[in-house]
Amino acid sequence: MAAILVEMGETGATKESDTQLQAGGLGACVGLCLYEAGVRAAVLVHIVLPKTLTPSSFAGRMPHTPSPGKCADTAIPHALAEIQKLGGQISRVEAAIVGGAHIFTGGATDNAPISRLEIGQRNILAIKEALLREGIPLTAEETGGQGGRTVSLDAATGGVWVRPVGLTDRLLVTLGRVSGPQPAKAKLQTPILEGALAYGL
Repeated sequence: MAAILVEMGETGATKESDTQLQAGGLGACVGLCLYEAGVRAAVLVHIVLPKTLTPSSFAGRMPHTPSPGKCADTAIPHALAEIQKLGGQISRVEAAIVGGAHIFTGGATDNAPISRLEIGQRNILAIKEALLREGIPLTAEETGGQGGRTVSLDAATGGVWVRPVGLTDRLLVTLGRVSGPQPAKAKLQTPILEGALAYGL
């Protein structure tokens, strides 16, 4: 079983039945898994920020052009375009999300809004809003908390596997309800560490 590592801001897409897409070190970042069972098209995006920064955010510095998978507002349309490139139909796509841990603060409460530094919660909210706009059902999620995770998406089955730090892999959901036995998990080769600098704050 081959494993394709999807790093921060990157997008992985495949129809290869012997391939798993993996995003490791998900702290505040969110791994968005999209799957179209009809053609077994799998897309995994490692989303870092909820929204693309405006030019005024850079205080006169010339920003580089971010990859389309970095921010939630561009990642979802980009991921759906990747599904279509693989021959999939948007109407058959299902989604799952993993990550969005509380890294900088204790998170929002019933009486307090989400802090601007609480990137994890803002990522989750932005992704859910974007999926809703596109009409993509969110089938499963494992989000929040304070620990890091690794997520893997199996192209053959639509299986979404989650491995919290220090624990073993477990199946979160099978997108598209593709029948058949679950293959052995591919081993993630390189851990990814996330810190405040990764968010461009």
